[in-house]
Amino acid sequence: YMHVGALDWLLVLCFAGLVLCFATNGALLHRICAYRGAQFLGKVSYSIYLIQGLVAMLFMACLRWPPLKQALPPMYGARFFPGLLYMLTFLGFLVGMSAITYYGLENPCRNVINRTFKKPKNQRDEIAKLPVLLPPE
Repeated sequence: YMHVGALDWLLVLCFAGLVLCFATNGALLHRICAYRGAQFLGKVSYSIYLIQGLVAMLFMACLRWPPLKQALPPMYGARFFPGLLYMLTFLGFLVGMSAITYYGLENPCRNVINRTFKKPKNQRDEIAKLPVLLPPE
C-alpha cells in the first residue's frame, strides 16, 4: 500500500513545471545555463553526487575537533547567520573537493578509457572501404 499525500502531488506539479520550462527553451533559462559557473557545476555535478557523503562526514568530524569546537558557535540550534555560514562553508568545501576529484581523477580516467577502447578514425575508414564478400549462391 502506498500513500500519496498533498506534498507528493505538489512535488509532481513542480517537476512538471520544471520540465515545461526546459521544453519551451526560454531565453532566461538559456542565459542561466550559459553562465560559466552553471556549466562548471554541471561538469562537477557527478563528483558532487559521489563524494557528498564523505565530505559531510569529514566536515562534521572537523567541527568536533576541540580547537574548532571551542572557537565556533554551536552548530545545532544555531541562529540564521551562523547556520548560513556553516552551510556556505560546507558547500564551498564540497564543490572544491568535487572539482579536485573531477580534474584529478574522473577526467584523466575518462581520457585513458577513451584512448584505450576507441578505434582511431582512420582505422574505421579503412575497415569501411574493405569489400564485402558474399557467399556463393
